[in-house]
This record gives sequence, structure tokens and C-alpha cells, in this order.
Amino acid sequence: MRLEKRETLAVYSMLSQAYQNVQDIENANINIAKGVKMASDRVKLCEHFLEGATVTGNIDLALWWADECIRIEPNNGDLYNIRGLLYSMKGEHAIAIASYKSAVELGAPVFYKTSLYHKIMNK
Repeated sequence: MRLEKRETLAVYSMLSQAYQNVQDIENANINIAKGVKMASDRVKLCEHFLEGATVTGNIDLALWWADECIRIEPNNGDLYNIRGLLYSMKGEHAIAIASYKSAVELGAPVFYKTSLYHKIMNK
């Protein structure tokens, strides 16, 4: 029996979650990335996982997702804003400034007006 594309994506997602449960973030990321490659709307799916990791406070995983989203959509200034905020939260201000500068160069809107910003700041 061959799985449908959406079913295979769900399997990768469940496998990734299982790896996260045992603190094996590297394998979790590998498997979810395989699933993302299969998705029809990779940007939306990637941003969904980025938001989930960010809101739950898993900053390292959220940074991994921010970089993955930027790799898929390098001209999306909002993603650079998110990455800048994440690096600021880690105390890595030089990298945060570089990300914010990229956001400005891409004409991103003011980040504090976005819903993800409020979710992060109000958790």
C-alpha cells in the first residue's frame, strides 16, 4: 500500500514529534524538513512550525525554522524580523541587528504590529 502525499507528510510530522519528545532535535528537524519538502504550500507550513516553536519558547528550534523559511522565501522581510527577535531573546544582539537590517532592506512592516509578535511577547 502506498501512502498519499498528505499522509506521508503526517507520518514525518509524527516522527518529528517523537524525536522531540526524546530531546533528539537534530532528527526531529531532519524529519520535519522532509515533510516540508513534500507540502504543496511549503512557506505556509514552514511558517506554521516556526510560530509553534516560537510560541512554545523553543528558541533554538524556532531559529532553525526561521532559517528554513528564509531559505524557501529569501525575500520575505517578516521572516527576518522574526529571526531578529529570536536572536534578541537569546542575547545574540549582533546577529539580531543583522536580521533586522535585512528586514528593513526588504521593506518589512513594523514587526510589533504583527500577530506573531504579540503571541511571543504575551506568553
